[in-house]
Amino acid sequence: MILSCTGTKKSISINSSSYRQSISMWQDQRLARLKAPQGWLSLVGLHWLKEGINTLGSAESNTIVLPTNAPLHLGSIELLEDSLYFRNLSRATQVNEQKFKEGQIFSDGDGEISTINYKSLFGYVIKRGEKYGLRLRDTSNAARYALKEIPSFPINAAWKKKAKFIKPPKGTIVPIANAVGVTEDTPVLGYLEFEHNQETFRLSAIYGGPLQYFLIIGDETNSAETYGGGRFMYVNKPDAEGYIDLDFNKAYNPPCVFTDFATCPLPPKENTLRLRIEAGEKSIDH
Repeated sequence: MILSCTGTKKSISINSSSYRQSISMWQDQRLARLKAPQGWLSLVGLHWLKEGINTLGSAESNTIVLPTNAPLHLGSIELLEDSLYFRNLSRATQVNEQKFKEGQIFSDGDGEISTINYKSLFGYVIKRGEKYGLRLRDTSNAARYALKEIPSFPINAAWKKKAKFIKPPKGTIVPIANAVGVTEDTPVLGYLEFEHNQETFRLSAIYGGPLQYFLIIGDETNSAETYGGGRFMYVNKPDAEGYIDLDFNKAYNPPCVFTDFATCPLPPKENTLRLRIEAGEKSIDH
């Protein structure tokens, strides 16, 4: 357990200006990613597809009505069971930056994803459970420029913990629900045990890429200072001694805080901790 700046030499070192500067830099990079052309602040729509033909365009007669800067009739997406077929009616529209007349496209559930692009508009299909939806970005969206900062707790090195990595039994899963009501059984890749105020807490870690784990965490600041749907964290895989740096100063808001068009996973019961994590990002209302 790492103590406050009044404790050991180790804690004084970690509370140094270089540590605070590293967290400030991480916060700046986090804001830049949100505001990037392909960041969450560019989202302008999420339209669930029906089985059959879904017409796309800015005309009100379309199944999916796009923003006014789209053509009146851009094309259509046909959903047949788990197959997606796009017909293009606009010569200025591309798929994966290539000319495209018609053919099969792929969702994020296929391991590859097809991006439909018309000028500043970018659309791609997501799969959540058995549902398919067209998610839409507009790189000219005003929200990209309106957000100036993300409220956060003061940087506090006492919230940087050494967590013991515990490998779970093979086949361990955790049910994770998301904001659109879909629950998926997700493999648990490890347990992270850490101490706070002489109590031991445990978090379940899931896949976060080849070099990291992903954590969806809840705590007693949720719905007050922080977002009611919890927060996210990435951590590196364990060191040679089996420990992971768990820095709650890097706990960040799910995309649902910034847009109505995300489908954020929610903290599983076992990751909803009975303590106040007064570190990391706050809700944008605070």
